[in-house]
Amino acid sequence: MSSGPEREAAERLGGREGGAMDHARTPSGRGVLEGAFLLLEELARVGEAGPTGLSHATGLPKSTVHRLLDQLTALGAVERHDGGYRIGATVARLGRSWNAHRALERNAALPLRHLVSVTRATVCLTVPHAGQMTVVTGIPAAAREFFPHLAGQTLPPDSAADVIFAAAGPTAAPPPQGHTSAQWTRRVRRARE
Repeated sequence: MSSGPEREAAERLGGREGGAMDHARTPSGRGVLEGAFLLLEELARVGEAGPTGLSHATGLPKSTVHRLLDQLTALGAVERHDGGYRIGATVARLGRSWNAHRALERNAALPLRHLVSVTRATVCLTVPHAGQMTVVTGIPAAAREFFPHLAGQTLPPDSAADVIFAAAGPTAAPPPQGHTSAQWTRRVRRARE
């Protein structure tokens, strides 16, 4: 049995490793979508990568990565660039159509602008979604300032948004990976104070 990214990818794809079930590691049926999304998530994370890097990062076999990249390229979901691949225009267009929180975005616009003017800091509004903090909208402190948080982007598990959300709840959420319970409890307590 292998370990690391290959095993994790196989588990995410619902397959088992080894023996007669090796074909389960290659996405088929529902697994094809999961494999494609593994690739898209990795491209979103790193910006640009080649098939070898994508195979290593996702644990998908290189032949599967090539096949999925060909299909995603034909759909415009990814595009070739300097020998690698990056997110394509189709995914960008679909991402812009995400509007699950339009009312919240609209109602938060004035308070966010006020917060930026008072603090002179870049701010963003996040909501918990699928176990992660997801950006709904944000405003940079200066008009020409680069704003790294795009709508729909998920923040790292130990972001300030996670801490504030945990501090606002009646009980502290379990510590994110890389934190002991004591460290996380102290961090949440400081946020509450």
